[in-house]
This record gives sequence, C-alpha cells and structure tokens, in this order.
Amino acid sequence: MNLRDLAGRIDRLQKSFRFKLIATILVVLAASISYSIWLAASVGEGTATQVVGAEESIDGADAPSAEDISGGPALTADALRARIRSSSAWIAVGVATLALTVVSTIVIWLGLALTYVGLILVAIFAAGPLYFFKPTQAFGQMLFGAIALTASFSVLVQALRAALSGDRPIIAIARNVLDEALRMKIGLIFIVALIFLLAALPELLDEAQPLRYRVQSFLQYSVTATFWVLALLTLFFSVATVAFEQRDRLIWQTMVKPVSPLSYLLGKWLGVMTLNLALLSVSATGVFLFVEYLRNQPAQGEIKPFLMVDGRAGITQDRQILESQVLTARAGASVDSAEINMDRLNDAVEERIREATQRDFTLREDATRLANLRDEIQEELLTQAIRQYMAVPPSLNTPRDYQFSGLGSARDLERPLTVRYKVNAGSNDPGVLYRLVFVTPTGLVKQQTPLGIMQTFQIPPFAIDENGNVGIRVYNGDPEFGVTNPLTISFPPDGLEILYTASTYEANFFRISATLWMKLGFIAAVGVSSATFLSFPVACLLTLLVLFAAESSVYLEASLEEYPIKDTQGNIQWLALIMTIIATPVSAAFQTYGELRPTANLVDGRLVAWSTLAKGFLTLAAWSAAALGIGWSIFRKRELAIYSGH
Repeated sequence: MNLRDLAGRIDRLQKSFRFKLIATILVVLAASISYSIWLAASVGEGTATQVVGAEESIDGADAPSAEDISGGPALTADALRARIRSSSAWIAVGVATLALTVVSTIVIWLGLALTYVGLILVAIFAAGPLYFFKPTQAFGQMLFGAIALTASFSVLVQALRAALSGDRPIIAIARNVLDEALRMKIGLIFIVALIFLLAALPELLDEAQPLRYRVQSFLQYSVTATFWVLALLTLFFSVATVAFEQRDRLIWQTMVKPVSPLSYLLGKWLGVMTLNLALLSVSATGVFLFVEYLRNQPAQGEIKPFLMVDGRAGITQDRQILESQVLTARAGASVDSAEINMDRLNDAVEERIREATQRDFTLREDATRLANLRDEIQEELLTQAIRQYMAVPPSLNTPRDYQFSGLGSARDLERPLTVRYKVNAGSNDPGVLYRLVFVTPTGLVKQQTPLGIMQTFQIPPFAIDENGNVGIRVYNGDPEFGVTNPLTISFPPDGLEILYTASTYEANFFRISATLWMKLGFIAAVGVSSATFLSFPVACLLTLLVLFAAESSVYLEASLEEYPIKDTQGNIQWLALIMTIIATPVSAAFQTYGELRPTANLVDGRLVAWSTLAKGFLTLAAWSAAALGIGWSIFRKRELAIYSGH
C-alpha cells in the first residue's frame, strides 16, 4: 500500500458516520471525566489548605485576614476565593473544557478528525523543542498560541460555512463572502496579524508589576487591538467585496440570476458579519482564558492565589483590588441631588429680573425676551447651587454631607463598596497633595489626594443602612490635627460616586464582546453601502471617516465643553465657532455609539447592563439598516452592464 492509498483510507475512515459517532462519544466522555477529576482534586486541595486569623500589612495597607472577610471563623484559601470572587476557577476550566469539546466535535463532524490529529502532532514536534529550550521558550509559547488560534478559527469558519449551506440568495452570497475572505490577500493579512498579535501579547507583560496592572494591561491591549484589527479588516473587506466585483465585472454572474439588489447587499453584509463572528469568538475566548490564567497567578505578597507568603490564607491588597475593582462588573450610585429651596430660588430670579428691567425698560414690553431671560437666570442659579453643593470650603466647621441612595441590592452581596472621587482646587497643581477626611458609617477614611486625578477607597457593604442609603461627610482638611487645605475643593459632575458589584465579570465580558460585534456590524453596513456607488479608495476613505467620527464622539463631546465660543471679554472666537458647528452634530449623531465604551468598561470593571446593550443594539441596527437602505436605493438604479470600474 502506497502513501496515497493510506491517505485515502484514512480520509474515508474519518468521514464515515460510525467513526464520527464513536469519536464524539469518546470526546464527551473524556471531557466529562477530566473535568470531574479536576473538580474533585480542587475540592480536596481546598479542604487541606491551612487557615489562620490575622495577616500582616502588605504594601503599607492592612491585608484582610480570612476571619475579617468572613466575619466569623477563619476560612480556607479556596473558601476565600469563592467568597470574594464573582466566580471560582471552575468556571474558567469549564469554559476551556467546553470550548475544546465543541471545537473537537465540530472537527469530527466535518470529517477532519484524523487530519487535525496529524496537524497537532506536527505542531507539537515543531513548537515543542522551542518551548522547552529556555532561550526560545517565549517564541515556542507564541507559536503554540498562534497554532491554537489558527486551528480554532479554521474549524469555526468551516462550521459557519456549513451552516450557510442553503440555496437562498442571501445565504449563498454570504457563503461566497467567507470563501472570498480566505482567498483574498487583504483578508489573510489581517487574520494572520490578529492571530500573531494575540499570541504575542502575553510576552509583553512585566512579571514584576502587580497582578492587577498586568491583568488591566492585557485587557486594554488585547481588546483594543482585537477591535481595531477587526474594524480595519471589516472596513477594507466590506468595501472590497462589493467594489472589486463591480470593477472586475464578476457581479454580472450574480445579478443575471434571480438575485435582487437588496438580497445581494444583505448577503454581502451577512458574510462579513459571519467572518467577524468567527474571528471575534476565537479572539474573545483566547483573551478570556488567558485572563483567567493570569487571575490564578500569585499576586504581590502571595505564593498561591489567596495564600500568603508564610503559607496562611489571606487577601493581599493587590488581590483585593484585582477581584473587587477589575474582574467584576460594577454599577455606580451618584450623589443624590441637592435640595433646592424653590421659594428662595424664585425670589432670587425675580430680584434679578427687576434689576434687568431697571437697566433696560424695553424688556417689560417684550414678553418673549422676558420669558427667555427668566429661564436663563433660573438655569444659571440652579447651576450655581449645584456647584456650591459639590464644593467644600477650607474650614473644619463647614464639612459637606452627601447622600447615596438605591444601594439596597448591594447590601446583600457581601462585597466591598468602592468610593470613587476626584477633587479640583484652583489650577489643579500636580505637585500638591490635599488632606481629606471622609466620615463613613463604618469610620474615618483619611486620604492624601492629588488634584484632578481619580482616586478610590473601599468601605464594607454593611455601611449601607436598611433603606439602601449611605451617608458620607467630607472635610476639606484633617480635623484630628486641625489642618485645613488652602483652597476650596469641588467635585466635578462625575467626581463622586459609590461603585458596587451588579453582575459577574464573565457575563459582562460576554456583553462587551457582543457590543464589539454590533459596532463591527455598523462599520460593515457603511462599507458595503458606500462601495455600491464609490470606487474602492473613495469608499474606504468615507467608511474610515465614519469609523473615526464614531469612535471619537465621546472625546468630541468632552472637548466641546472645554472649548468656549467666547473669550473672557465676551468676543466670539470664529475658529472655535466653526469647529463647534462641525463637531456638535457629529458628537450628537454618534452619542449612543460612543456611550457603549466596551474596552474602558471592561478594564475599569464597569457594568455594561442588558438595557444598555439593548439600546445600543437597536440604535446600531437602525443605523445599519439606514446605511444599507441608502446603498440599496442607489445600487438598484445602477447600470452594472456598462460599468467599467473607473
């Protein structure tokens, strides 16, 4: 038997129904047994872990002990992990096991099981020596990661292609788009770049940094890189798949069949979105699993997670911040609105109106001007009252009390609350530290605070009263030593809030991944639509302009607030006026897009609620439909038979 006959017999064997059924049963059994053995071993290890009470100070802060966290008897390291985490390690291992089982099952039913076994053996022999040889260990690890991501992507693409096996025009066109993405060099370049980028990122982390910084850095770089690589791939490929078919007259072969212009555009968009689904699924799974790997590495002051350097169970400051402020999903409760005495406010408004009418007698005769002036004065006085409420004078006799409500659901979670604040004073001299004292229901918190920089401290959940409220008093100084700061401090509108755990990190990660996919869907719709009536380079420029306008909408909105049209003398700055006229509609148009902020929310441990996700989905779906509608209205009137592409 020659090599060709052997390969043929192996191929027939892996494609037979009996082989697929038996192999699937063996894979599921192996996964179940392996996970059960790991779970039993983990429980046994946790039971044998040594426990203690108090712990030593880490990094200048008192590390909570097992007894402090539990409020009762000392706990094991695994019990501490289960108490403070939104999930335990079994979820990460479960996700990895499930992902491996699903991928293996897909490979089996695609008739490629033995082929992939051979490829795995080749990968092991190719990358294994590099991994076990210390000078090339990093390169071997990167090669293993690239091979795993490439194999997963290939399997997922084949599965999605099989799912698009219908004969309807939209489905058939979408399947052809997937095939085109693998053939075109432009798609291949971005796919390879993304895979090697994700595989190489772990090697850029500095092991000397605290664990929380390493996790945040990896999340920031990996999610940002994934989105921008996929966004640029989506941009160029969605334009190319339509523009090049018109340029090369390949579209004639499609449009002479019973395919409507709308079906053609929807098929192109669906194909790009299917490609993005495959790439984003593989990338997100890789990012999630590596974050869980980092999460289970020792933090500063630990030899194992939740196990101190002296072998006793406890939580270091590094570990506590990681679990309660990074790998979580926190919602925020802002300060309750200031109580405004409307009678006094109305009296002040009328006093200002009388002064204005005395200066200008014509106001009394113009009811419209008088009403507008009254509204302006009332809004100005309300703004002044709110600013005064959020300011604390430099006097120990006049502290400011703030109330936070709506925290009843956080009281039962038994996880610490995070007070997040930023103070401004004068010109926010970066070399000055202000001494502040926060009086909470559980005691005093003294802070040395830089100006204009967000700071945090934690308070226990039992600081919330029975009505779900927390009261905090702020001193602009230190009453214990009778020291005050030189200037009045003020909290900006978003500069004082209490953050509490509202969901799990895992669910939040899924919602953020869905948000990224929705954003890519809008970019794909713009690219497909613009390519119906523009050449490839012009359509790329237009789509790129929309992408950058949407991504910079939050920055534009913040910049407009700090960019006044009039100078201090009341003169109009014409350049500022022109820029404001241009930037304001752009910022307003993409406000919902900018508010999603998936990467920033993930890195900061902020919640992306289902309601936010639904609002973003409906908005982006409407925008995508509008973009495709514009493209359809133009495309259906095109004379494709005489179009030359120039």
